[in-house]
Amino acid sequence: MLAFTASPEHAALDPGEGDLRWIDELLDTMQSAVWGWADLDLELFEAVLLDGFGWTIECAPDDPARVARVLDVFLSFAAREYGAPHAPACCEYLRSPAAVDDIARWVRPFDDLCSDPLFAALSAPYNWCDGRCERCPLASRCPVHNFDLEPLRPVSADDREGVRAAALAAAHSIAARQVLEALEDRAGPGRPREPEPPAAARLRHSCREYAFAVIALRDALADVQPERDLGELRADAMLVAVKGGRVAGYLSDMGALEDEAALMDGVPNLLLIERIMAEIERCLADRSQVPGFASAYRAARDELRDLLRPHLRCVPSCYRDEIRSRVLIGGAPSPFSVSP
Repeated sequence: MLAFTASPEHAALDPGEGDLRWIDELLDTMQSAVWGWADLDLELFEAVLLDGFGWTIECAPDDPARVARVLDVFLSFAAREYGAPHAPACCEYLRSPAAVDDIARWVRPFDDLCSDPLFAALSAPYNWCDGRCERCPLASRCPVHNFDLEPLRPVSADDREGVRAAALAAAHSIAARQVLEALEDRAGPGRPREPEPPAAARLRHSCREYAFAVIALRDALADVQPERDLGELRADAMLVAVKGGRVAGYLSDMGALEDEAALMDGVPNLLLIERIMAEIERCLADRSQVPGFASAYRAARDELRDLLRPHLRCVPSCYRDEIRSRVLIGGAPSPFSVSP
């Protein structure tokens, strides 16, 4: 911060009282997440704005445009001083009307967000959706709707854009296994992963193997039945792998979803996996023409079902009731909002 306050960028900004706290929030988030400047790409920066600031700020900004300006100037400084490779893309976003709108709507204390019915009891709907904005009744209210994606951009396991980017990457003929391995590398390049409970490692692995099996079966069916509509099986398979990793990250040492965050976010993602697997099963019901791929899929599916079953049994009924009630009033994201 000292280097910035002595910089020409800071001098040109003419900061007012309280302006620098937004830079402090950004730096604190980066430090807590062990992110370097090479890690802070546009997706992570947007996640900081939309999800990160709300945990620590005490009030919403009075002037969202000023917040965008302050962060823009600071990231311009970071690009010059530290060679932050993604800062120009972040700055371009911050100079757009969309950034000001996002800050005005979503940079609020988390307690304020929780007063919105969309955030009560469960985490934000974009955390447990399937990324298919075109059919989601919440798209117009969602802060991550219609983010532009580059299909070859590296993706992270817990990033909701990662699901869609992976689907795009698959459509561009990138090997599914490479994409999923990138998705699973939650710690990021150069950062060692924390040891995880055995149950979490098993669930993560099983979700990935299930995704591989679905994609292999899907491709085999496409070869023998080119006219068959196979929907978005690639993206759905990758979604299971991504969300499986997310749920695994919440499991306690005893292999259970126990604390508040695990319940608010882990449970709806667990129910999302259940829903997506049911949709995949319906889409792949006729698989008799590719017996080898079908048997591999069946084995991977049964193994994952066995791992998920005890967790699903422990889901309090109030969570399923909450999602059902949201469906009735148009407040549930895709795929829950879509009739099976």
